[in-house]
Amino acid sequence: MASKNPIMGRSQAAASQMVSFVRGVNPNFNPEIASDFLRVGDRYGVRGDIAFCQSIHETNWFRFGGDVKPNQNNFGGIGATGGGNPGHSFATIEEGVTAQIQHLYAYATRDPLPAGEPLVSPRFHLVQRGSAPNWEDLAGKWAVPGYDPRKYSSLQAAMAAGESYGQLIIRIYQRMIQTTPAPTPAPSKDRTFRSFSIDQFQEYLQNLPTPTRPINHIQIHHTWKPRITDYTGEQTIYNMWKYHTQTNGWADIAQHFTVSPDGLIWDGRPLDQIPAGIQGHNTGGIMIEIIGNFDQGEERLEGSQLEATVHLVRLLLTRFNLQLRDIVFHREHSGKTCPGSGLSKEWFLEQVQQVEDGYPPQTPLWKKEAMDWMYEQGLLTHPMWKEKLEEPLPLWAYAIVLQRFREKIN
Repeated sequence: MASKNPIMGRSQAAASQMVSFVRGVNPNFNPEIASDFLRVGDRYGVRGDIAFCQSIHETNWFRFGGDVKPNQNNFGGIGATGGGNPGHSFATIEEGVTAQIQHLYAYATRDPLPAGEPLVSPRFHLVQRGSAPNWEDLAGKWAVPGYDPRKYSSLQAAMAAGESYGQLIIRIYQRMIQTTPAPTPAPSKDRTFRSFSIDQFQEYLQNLPTPTRPINHIQIHHTWKPRITDYTGEQTIYNMWKYHTQTNGWADIAQHFTVSPDGLIWDGRPLDQIPAGIQGHNTGGIMIEIIGNFDQGEERLEGSQLEATVHLVRLLLTRFNLQLRDIVFHREHSGKTCPGSGLSKEWFLEQVQQVEDGYPPQTPLWKKEAMDWMYEQGLLTHPMWKEKLEEPLPLWAYAIVLQRFREKIN
């Protein structure tokens, strides 16, 4: 009997492999999705790379076209039972990925959710916990009947032919690994770089010694090249360092921090050193480089990359007691368009300003106080509800709030 493939485990594929594999079929694929599968999967100990292949199977290479629509952020067909039923919708890409990973976690293990992880999957409690520890076990459970009845008379016949639901997912994964080369790892010598999530960066910044030089402004740049589509993880940061030091002759990479398309914040030049960002205007500056070409008609600063950028700026403003007026676009002191002619500074400052408390601009104080109480009591946990202040809670969210309230009074 052929060995099975566990749902739990560490991902083996790289985000760049996953993106390249899908873009061979769907050139418009959003790379943020691949990064979220790896990041969320890692939090739960679920194979995010194979879950990604499950979504390839479920969404027809993320082109959708069936009952589930792209704007639902439902990459696993959760709740889509056929007959025109579109299933569940999720507010963000990360929420949709998290719901899928949680649902897989429910099938694979009886363990509680990892500490600090709010329940997102609306069908988590419908799963017989631990009933499908392997991908091959999902046939007839995640997908019913779990095989093509036009080709096979039973699930057993489909499994014998290697064409059940879970087996097809594994086949897609194996094809991805075999046909898409893994990225060249960043060299172990010379220079390495660390990446941070927003929460990790906040902790890192809190523990960072105060620079020996005064800080009086934050510079915003885009790379122009490399573009978003060129990003391959640490190798991209290393290549910039190599160009800056070996071609330009600088002592280190130009920027203090880099924000990548997957929403990670990379470290760079030490804060004690002035950046190599704006000729004649570097003294007192912290330089942020955003990977992408944000000139008009090119790429867009959005999603997790925008979120990481504005949070990074807000955290730096707070740490160094700076104001919005201390944010500087490269083009203010140069003939370049940097950080891109498609970025309005007024719009950018608005995005940073909104990060302050997570609520939309002009939100009345009484509404903030009411919502803050809900968070303090643990009835709400995900910050997205602050952004959706005027929208009704979906039924599953009401159920979770009521469940938490009941637990508090019992």
